[in-house]
Amino acid sequence: MKIACHSEGAKRPKNLLMQGSRDSSPEPALSATRFFASLRMTRGEGAQNDTPIELYFRSKDCRLSDLHLVYPVILSRTQPGCMVIPKPLCRCRVCREARERGVPYARAGPAAFLHDINLLIDTPAEIVSLLNCSSVDRVDYLTFTHLDPDHVEGLRLVEQIALDFRTWRAYPEKQVRLLLPQQLSKQIREIRSRYGPLIDFYRESGFIQLVLFEDNVQIGDVRIIAIPVDRGSQPAFVYAFEKSGRRVVYAPCDIKPFPEHRDEVQHPDLLIIQPGIFEEGLKHGFRYPPEHISRTTLYTFDQTMHLAGRLQAERVLFVHLEEYWNRTYDDYRALESQDETIRFAYDGMQLIIREMIPVLAFLSPPSIRKNSYFSSR
Repeated sequence: MKIACHSEGAKRPKNLLMQGSRDSSPEPALSATRFFASLRMTRGEGAQNDTPIELYFRSKDCRLSDLHLVYPVILSRTQPGCMVIPKPLCRCRVCREARERGVPYARAGPAAFLHDINLLIDTPAEIVSLLNCSSVDRVDYLTFTHLDPDHVEGLRLVEQIALDFRTWRAYPEKQVRLLLPQQLSKQIREIRSRYGPLIDFYRESGFIQLVLFEDNVQIGDVRIIAIPVDRGSQPAFVYAFEKSGRRVVYAPCDIKPFPEHRDEVQHPDLLIIQPGIFEEGLKHGFRYPPEHISRTTLYTFDQTMHLAGRLQAERVLFVHLEEYWNRTYDDYRALESQDETIRFAYDGMQLIIREMIPVLAFLSPPSIRKNSYFSSR
């Protein structure tokens, strides 16, 4: 099925079905129960065989986001926003429930991991703890979407990974290669400590090898395309990850104006994007006035849905979910029930992307409404 904006009357090709499997009664965050995410896909005609591809990773009580790009399938799991949930000392209903029930109601900072090339995307302040409770066993590459604090405060991770206390330098085999768009090369030096720019200290100590690139870089069989968002003196990037004819577009934050004119963001198998501003139901009964600063970097939720339609995304996964939007895990599930094409990320999420034929359309739950923002053929 091809996703398109309902108002534009576009149609979906009959190629993908994504289902999000959810545990209706999530276990507490400290449970030892393993809750695996899986990916399966049957290769289509012309492939060497029709053996399903299946991956299992991550425990339920881990909050690190995982992104798998595996021939010929892509799986992604990413989640939180710039405010952790629960916020320290906050007694709002969202934070109280997160404190009581843990993951998936609780959320840490925004990060994603591409297993195919061991690429970590962004380093929130919580990244060390997130890695320690994940199945990730090495980080070969690191990149940033932009340099806001919630995406870079955990940069010291590279020192934690690579430091050899005997020499106070890096274990050579643990050095992390920082893949950085050229436009971020000056700004990253503004992240400083008493030793000066952190990037200089980490390079001199051998913790990081800096790899600058202009528009795209090829790592193994994964092509990474960095697409700038026009934000003046504060550059941000949307990334497209391509492998074996599949494409994931990763746009977690500060994406306005979205570079939808670029071919590299068109027709993604999966669009990972911030949902944007919710106009109603916000904390403290707040409503964003027209001149609010957040409107300069964020679309509204309705605008984001129509953007996904114009891009003709197969499926949409919403990430960077903020505490002040006053929505819990259950509230996001209720939104999902209104449209079969969307999912809101959470820890322990299962996504299945598979080839299908029309007769398998009954796999979609009958309660899902098909005439929302996207049309169904």
